[in-house]
Amino acid sequence: MALDLDPIYLVNLFLAVIIVAIGFASYRLNKNRIPLYIAIGFLGFAVSHLAFILGFRAEAENYLIVVRILAYIVILLGLYFSWQQTKTYVAELSEKNRRLEEEMASRRQMEETYRSIFENTLTPMIIVNEDMTVYLPNQGFETMSGYTRRELESGMKITKFYLGDEADMAIRYHKARRADPGSAPKSYEFHFVDAGGNIKDVIVNVAMLPGSMMSLLSFLDISERKHAEEALQESENKFRVLAETSLAVVCVYQGDRFVYVNPSTERITGYSRNELLEMNFWDFVHPDYKELIRERGLARQNGADVPSRYEIKLMTKSGEERWADVSAGLVPYYGRPAALVNMFDITERKQIEEDLLDSKLQAELYVDLMSHDINNLNQAAMGYLELAEGAPEEDSKRYISRSLDALNNSARLIDNVRKLQRARSGKGQETVDIGTMLEEVAAMYAVVPGRDVAIHYSPVTGRLVKADSLLRDVFTNIVGNAINHSSGPVRVEIAVAGIAVDGREYWKIAFEDNGPGVPDELKNKIFNRLQRGATKSKGHGLGLHLAKTLVEGYGGSVHVEDRMPGDRGQGSRFVVLLPAYRPVPVSS
Repeated sequence: MALDLDPIYLVNLFLAVIIVAIGFASYRLNKNRIPLYIAIGFLGFAVSHLAFILGFRAEAENYLIVVRILAYIVILLGLYFSWQQTKTYVAELSEKNRRLEEEMASRRQMEETYRSIFENTLTPMIIVNEDMTVYLPNQGFETMSGYTRRELESGMKITKFYLGDEADMAIRYHKARRADPGSAPKSYEFHFVDAGGNIKDVIVNVAMLPGSMMSLLSFLDISERKHAEEALQESENKFRVLAETSLAVVCVYQGDRFVYVNPSTERITGYSRNELLEMNFWDFVHPDYKELIRERGLARQNGADVPSRYEIKLMTKSGEERWADVSAGLVPYYGRPAALVNMFDITERKQIEEDLLDSKLQAELYVDLMSHDINNLNQAAMGYLELAEGAPEEDSKRYISRSLDALNNSARLIDNVRKLQRARSGKGQETVDIGTMLEEVAAMYAVVPGRDVAIHYSPVTGRLVKADSLLRDVFTNIVGNAINHSSGPVRVEIAVAGIAVDGREYWKIAFEDNGPGVPDELKNKIFNRLQRGATKSKGHGLGLHLAKTLVEGYGGSVHVEDRMPGDRGQGSRFVVLLPAYRPVPVSS
C-alpha cells in the first residue's frame, strides 16, 4: 500500500473537511438539520478521498462507491429540506409583506382620517415645532386667529397669540414639557390675541406628539361663558345686596334644608344663620301650618302647581307666634330646583285687623244690647208699672216686683257689658290665687234659697295665674248655670290640677255637675252671644259668652264635655285652662 498524494484528492479532502466542520458548527449553533445533513454527506466524500490518498482505492473501490452514493443521497436530502424550508420562508415573508402593506395602508388611511378631522373640525388646533413656530394649523385656528395658513406657516410663533406676560408663561411651559411632559399643565386658561387685536378668553389643551418634539394644541373659546359667568356673578351680587338689606325674610331651600337665609330671617325667627341652615324649611312654621308648608314646598320643587302666595303663622325660637305673608317661587340653584321664599311680617297688620273686627263686633253688640235687650227689659218694666197703676194692692205689688226684676236684669246686663269692655282691654291684670277664689265661690253657693245645692271643693292654695277680679265672674257664671239649668238636688264638684299643653304649663279647673247635660250640637254654641241651653231657665245669653271672653283674655280656654263620655244625661263638665304663673308639678 503506497500513499497517493494527488493534489486534487488533497484539495477535495481539505474542502470536504472544512464543509463538515462548518456544517457541524452551524448545527450546534442553530439546531438546523440541513447543515448537519450536508456535513454528513461531505464526511462521506472526505472518507472516500482519504481512502484514495492512503492507497485503498483498488481494494475498497466498491465500498467507496457506496459511500459516495450515500453521501449524495444525504446531501440531496439536505437540499430537499433546504428547499422546503426556503418555501416556508418565502411564504412567511410574503405574508409579512402583505401584512406590512395592509398596516401601511391602514396607517395611511388613519393618517388621512386624522388629517381630515384635524382640518375640518370646528375646534381650533395647531401643531407646533420645538422652536414654538407653527407647523400646521387647521381651518378652525385660521378662523379664530384671523391669519391665513400661509401667514401662520411662515415662521409665526405661538407666543404672538398670548397677551403680555402670558407669553413668558407659555415659553416656560413649552420648555418644561419637553424636559418632562408631566411637569407642565396639560390645560390652562389665557388671553388669546387675534390678528385684529381682539382679546378672547381661551382654554388650551396641549399634548406631545409621540416620537417627536412637536406638540398638538387645541383651543376652546370661553369668552361667552366668561361673560355669562360675570353677568351671573353680578346678578348674584345684586340679589345678595338686595336680600341682605331687605327687611323681609328672604330664604332659599333645596330638598328639605335651607341653603340661604338673609339677616331678616334671623331677626324675625330668633334663630342664628347656622341654626337655620341645619333646619328643615318647615321647622319654624306654626304647628297649624307645618304639614301644609312641607307638602307644598316639596311639591313645588317637583314641578307641581301649588299656590305661590298665602298667609301663615310662624313660631319664633322664643315661642312667640308671628304672622307672615309668604310668596314662593321655583328657581334653579346649582343646577337643581330650589324654592325662593319672601316673607313679610304682618303680625301688626293682623293685630290691627283683629282689633278692628273686635271693635266692630263690640259696636254691633252694644247697639244690639241697647236697641234690643235693654230696651225690651225697660219696656217690660214700664209695662208692669202701668199695670200696677190702679190695680188692686196685691196685684200692684206683684207688678212692681216684676218691674224691679226687669230693671235689675237691665242693670246686670249693663254691668256685664262693662265687664266685657274691661276684659277686652286686658288692663288691670294681677297675680290671682285661683284656689282662694274658688273657695269664695263655693261658699257663695253653699246655701241657695229654695234649692238643694251641694258644692264639693277641697281648698288649695298657691295656684297662681295672671288675671283680675273678673275671674270670679267666670267661676260664678259656670256654677250659677249648673244650678239654674237643672232641677232637683244639684251636685257640683270643683277640682284643680296642673297639666302641660304643647310644652306650656296650665292650671286645669274642672266643674262637674249632675244636671241634664248639654246636647252635642250646642256644646260649641253655648259660649256664643245670646245662645241659651235647652232648659227654660231665665237669662239673657251673655253669661257664658262673658266667661269665654274673660278666659281668652287671660290667655286660656274654656269648653264643655259630658261628665260621663257619651252619656250627656249624666251631667256636664266645664273645663277652664289658665296659664300657670310659675312652674308647677305636671301630671299626665
